[in-house]
Amino acid sequence: MDKLGRPRREHKLPNVLCKSEIALILNAHNKVKHKTMLSLIYACGLRRSELLNLEPADVDSKRGLLIIRQGKGRKDRITPISEKIIVMFREYYKMYRPGVWLFEG
Repeated sequence: MDKLGRPRREHKLPNVLCKSEIALILNAHNKVKHKTMLSLIYACGLRRSELLNLEPADVDSKRGLLIIRQGKGRKDRITPISEKIIVMFREYYKMYRPGVWLFEG
């Protein structure tokens, strides 16, 4: 029994959205908070848990970087942020003034 191999798992390609579908998703929300969240997830390749664990100090707008702490596999990583996302983030920050977490509630 020990010499029998386990069957291999299937590896399927992910479903990729086109530019118009992404634009529809990002523009579907009216609230600045939700647009900023979706834009950060898409532009920086974040997971949901990584987004919810962000703190305001994790955004370095001067260098255009986002610091993700304790992501998948308990690893830290740094990802670049576009200037458009930084502008959205500043607008969000002025409206909501987050405390401990970047996206509260």
